Amino acid sequence: MSSAVQALLSSQGPMPSADLAKRLEATGVTAVNARKLIQRASGAVSRLSGVRFPRNEQFLYIGDDFGSSKFWKSLLKAFDARSSVYGWAANALIARSGAIPSYQFNIISGAPLRMKGQVSAESIRQRFEQIRFLSSTTLKDLGPCFLINPAVDDQLPDNPFSALRARLLAEEILLDALRDWVRKLGLGSYNRVEIRSSQLTPSFGQFCWDLVAPSYIPPFARFSGDGKLQPGFIVCDAVLGVELSKPQVGYFIRKVSTLRQNRKIRPFLAMLIAEHFSQEAFSALKQNGIVATQPSALFGQTVGRALRTLLSTLSNAAAAAAANPEVVSILFKDLSSIEGAAGNL
Repeated sequence: MSSAVQALLSSQGPMPSADLAKRLEATGVTAVNARKLIQRASGAVSRLSGVRFPRNEQFLYIGDDFGSSKFWKSLLKAFDARSSVYGWAANALIARSGAIPSYQFNIISGAPLRMKGQVSAESIRQRFEQIRFLSSTTLKDLGPCFLINPAVDDQLPDNPFSALRARLLAEEILLDALRDWVRKLGLGSYNRVEIRSSQLTPSFGQFCWDLVAPSYIPPFARFSGDGKLQPGFIVCDAVLGVELSKPQVGYFIRKVSTLRQNRKIRPFLAMLIAEHFSQEAFSALKQNGIVATQPSALFGQTVGRALRTLLSTLSNAAAAAAANPEVVSILFKDLSSIEGAAGNL
């Protein structure tokens, strides 16, 4: 009877055990027998090790399907359907063209460094490498990096590291501008605004962020029982170059919602900055009390346009320079208001 399990997986593709049980029941098998058939299935039927879904579900597939486009598509669909911690990290990686410097993984995983009852960012990374979803490499100018298996999404660029270099530079300039904005408005303690780099990963509440700043202004700051003023915090992540979908902002919502369930956590304001949001993504962020905004909304149309130009220029520098030799001087001019922008350029 295990051939029934194999036949379904062969015809309909890899799937979680609960979905497989429902399909067996649709053929006339009782619920009890469906579970037994799945438990006893062997031979060509394999189970994805290292990754568990809620309620200890397993992901089953025919051995030859492992690593195929069909396999990854089914796995990502299962992650999303079950709001899996692995899905939040996977979608955040895809939003970043499938390549990130290794220090960014803790930021975009949506998981804490260490928290009771939660899967850690390090555990997710290890399991991604174990199932070959993620691989590591070292680039001379970027250092250690992670790269998604190219079979995961056929929309990923052929040369993700070219897109990565352009995105990192644009985001570094954006984060410099955001740090300056927080300081000048007095929202954060001037000398304690931290932004991500290869040497520093800002953290708050066991989660990592692109920017973290303690804030001593109401309503964030509170007096403790002994009369000492304790700061609240401002946290922010930024991603440029794409329109973020609802699944791709899930990692950020997860970080924020997990912290807000903790009554001991200090008050904080959460911001996600991107070039574009889908309507579903924007609504989901707003419903969770998150500020979703664009660079142009914070810093004006000139800076917003310059960041877009910078991304497209760096992605194909030779063609851009040939088409418009003045592009570099224009970028210097348009981004000159941002402290540190000239050095980055």
